[in-house]
Amino acid sequence: MRPYVKWDAQPGSPAAAREALFRAAWLAGTGPMGPTYVNLDAAMQEAPLAGPLPAVAPSRFMPAVDAAPGPAVVARVVDMLRGAARLARRV
Repeated sequence: MRPYVKWDAQPGSPAAAREALFRAAWLAGTGPMGPTYVNLDAAMQEAPLAGPLPAVAPSRFMPAVDAAPGPAVVARVVDMLRGAARLARRV
């Protein structure tokens, strides 16, 4: 399975399973998109929880992804386009 997925995990506890599912969802949807695989142990799934799991912030496992280039990149592209326009006028 490992050669065919972007990321895989086999968590050993309910808390780790929850974290793995958050991370798998984030990684599957982050470019380049690809499948992820989380193998949940059957015995762990059937065992009762010792207590409620502590609250967790999903954003901790899903870092923000830049949707646009930064200002420095935009400035460089503008400079390159201006230079290309000047070169085109000379030809």
